[in-house]
Amino acid sequence: MASSAQLLSGPYAAIVTDSSLCQDTLFFEVPALDSINAFATIEPATESSLGSITLDSLIGGTPPYAYEWDNGHTGPSLSTLEPGVYSLTVTDANGCIASFSFEVKLASGLNDISAQAWRLFPNPTAQKVYVELPSGEPAIVRLFDGTGQLALAQKSSGGAGRYAINLEQLTPGMYWVQAITRDGALLGVKRLVIL
Repeated sequence: MASSAQLLSGPYAAIVTDSSLCQDTLFFEVPALDSINAFATIEPATESSLGSITLDSLIGGTPPYAYEWDNGHTGPSLSTLEPGVYSLTVTDANGCIASFSFEVKLASGLNDISAQAWRLFPNPTAQKVYVELPSGEPAIVRLFDGTGQLALAQKSSGGAGRYAINLEQLTPGMYWVQAITRDGALLGVKRLVIL
């Protein structure tokens, strides 16, 4: 007899026969499980301090989650990290497994955009949010909805200062905002509430 844990997602029919040889057909569907997506803030190492990885959120899967880093740590964050790549395996309540790699870089100077803070304001907001980048480097800002689906992506014009993102086409709710440099370095992830 197959259990639901052995079935792939999709529609199924099962014929059930009782001891009197009466039969009935049951129709059911095993839903597809959401893949697990991780969003983290990575603080680079510098000449005077070690780096860190802080898991900001997990989207998808079924909580609770179990964490296992390649160094044996079992929490959602790592600190006092030398520059390098660190791997995380996340297992959800259904036994679904997702693996992620995060790189802690060595900040090479004051102009290293990955080592600088960025701002998102006002929060919560209704129609417009401002992104403030500390450097002249252009960045890509992506908004993900609560299910982890990409809702909006916008490239900054470059230049230090702030620029606006129009939110009028998005439905109210909680979103995750990710800022990425043009070379793919993650600046961080922030939560945004749209009213």
